[in-house]
Amino acid sequence: MRTPFVAAIAAVICSTALIAAPPPPADWLTDGGDPQRTGWQRNETILNKDNVKGLAVRWKTKLDNEPREMHSLFPPMIASNIPTRDGPKEIAIEAGSSDNIYGIDTANRDEVTAILAAPHRIGVAGEVVRRTLDGMIKVAPDGTVRASDRYLLVGRKGATRPDPVQAAWLYAQMVRWGQTPMSADGLRTAMAVFRPDLYDTASGHAGKPMATSDPIGAFAGPAFDPADIAGHLAAFAIGRQKP
Repeated sequence: MRTPFVAAIAAVICSTALIAAPPPPADWLTDGGDPQRTGWQRNETILNKDNVKGLAVRWKTKLDNEPREMHSLFPPMIASNIPTRDGPKEIAIEAGSSDNIYGIDTANRDEVTAILAAPHRIGVAGEVVRRTLDGMIKVAPDGTVRASDRYLLVGRKGATRPDPVQAAWLYAQMVRWGQTPMSADGLRTAMAVFRPDLYDTASGHAGKPMATSDPIGAFAGPAFDPADIAGHLAAFAIGRQKP
């Protein structure tokens, strides 16, 4: 008989496995994409004859370049994983006819922040939204911040890839709050539910190296070792009171 915690974890992994991880960011470092100017994006695997009708402009930005003669802006180059103070970013490099060069963050976080912070949407300070989008999460009243360039990612860098250690962490939290008893069999069952091999096959990454998951660490709390769940739980000051 399947216990509630196993059913809950199974639901999580089933929903995750249905998300096809998109390919990593594809650089476009020259006009036309290659020296032959073919314009062929070899790494594009999402568009097909059935979904291309949904292709649409999602955002745009206005630049202050002054046109000259019949020229203004040239096709942008795309460079991924550019190091910045806010972590790696994908940058569009745009050249203008007035001897201007622009670096544009393709994540477009300023526009997203303004939309989400509006009173009729989330209605919170824009600084809070932007900090979250940048992966800078306050974890304590004293302002301590936990930074992660993988926060709020879907697909890239293996962000949605199930890891049995993640299942062990979920199981540990359920033990902590008295939702299930601690047992070696329960831990093994929980970890067996998360199947990275199935995910890799479904997403077309079987046999290919994948980014490793971040070490498990909640927004607050001690480090996690699946081989020492008792030690992890003992480090918490609060939890379900034992009878």
